[in-house]
Amino acid sequence: MTKMAVQSAMEFRVSFLMQVFGMLLNNVGWVLVFYLFFQRFQNVNGWTFIDMQWLYAISMTGFGIFSVFMGGAHRIGLQITNGRLDYYLTYPKSPLWFLTVSRTDISAIGDFLSGILIFIFLLGFSWLNLLLLLVAAWMVAFIFWGFCVLVQSLTFWFGEFEAVATELFWMLVSLSLYPQSVFGGPVKLLLYLVLPALLIGQVPMDFIRKLDWTAPLMMLGAIAFFTITGVLVFRAGLKRYESGNIMINE
Repeated sequence: MTKMAVQSAMEFRVSFLMQVFGMLLNNVGWVLVFYLFFQRFQNVNGWTFIDMQWLYAISMTGFGIFSVFMGGAHRIGLQITNGRLDYYLTYPKSPLWFLTVSRTDISAIGDFLSGILIFIFLLGFSWLNLLLLLVAAWMVAFIFWGFCVLVQSLTFWFGEFEAVATELFWMLVSLSLYPQSVFGGPVKLLLYLVLPALLIGQVPMDFIRKLDWTAPLMMLGAIAFFTITGVLVFRAGLKRYESGNIMINE
């Protein structure tokens, strides 16, 4: 489905290129903002321009993978509220999987390319680090997916919860771009266990830069927790789902 969505978008090449390069330009703008900031303040609480670009490279690449290949997860709550899950329930296999891959965000290709370009031009290219970046990015993408499925599936219980779930997801994305030193005490624990922002930015950065092998184990633990919890909540919610008798995919 992702391949078909990308091919369909490429039929309108001007629109496709505008979405991708528009996101690239947006991300380049943020890189320039941080460059100018760190030109004036060389070191902020132990963090430098290069440290921030590692966070951006990992988070952007992981977010790009998630949004391109698993973008339908964003729409779970909306489909529940509108009674449009019926279409996906007709599939012989997991409706959650087909719902996940039913949509792709073309502009997120720009996020993915931004992360790779930051790595190549600002962080010093090496094949080993590129491999580690891609491994970490895919793990980040699955953490995004598990968290998104979990919070979106709460719509089964709370009704029209999709707006809150979307805000929680974007809060996770935003906080993942902050260095660990900004947070302390209970807040840091919260960002490891509940809203896993540090497992999306700081932890994979330690994995790549310091070859800290506890980092991927922590990320795998987060993937397992949010995936299992998200899938169980979704499946339990299906028992409460009230059909809208809508058999088309929109």
